[in-house]
Amino acid sequence: DDLRCNKDIRGDIRKTRTICANGWGYITEIGYQIKNNDWFTLIEVCYDDDNGVTFYTAHNLYGNEIKYSARITDRPGFSTDGLGPGIAASLAYTQNFQKSTF
Repeated sequence: DDLRCNKDIRGDIRKTRTICANGWGYITEIGYQIKNNDWFTLIEVCYDDDNGVTFYTAHNLYGNEIKYSARITDRPGFSTDGLGPGIAASLAYTQNFQKSTF
């Protein structure tokens, strides 16, 4: 309960030239820049920049760490960094929009 960060941290994206989805997209990594230029990837996204299409994402869930997860209600807004043109993250990530998409 007493473990806290000294300052706020912000995730970032790192675009790679790794091809995915049979040549339709490239891997974009979502993660954190760590000191000494080390990078920690949380999520890999196969994404088509030209059309704003996500083909798939990949990440690991560590079940034994779920009990330590943060349960907060005042989450920051979604970042639009790396999204294609005309895509509003604040709309695209709502449950209603996702349900209507499927």
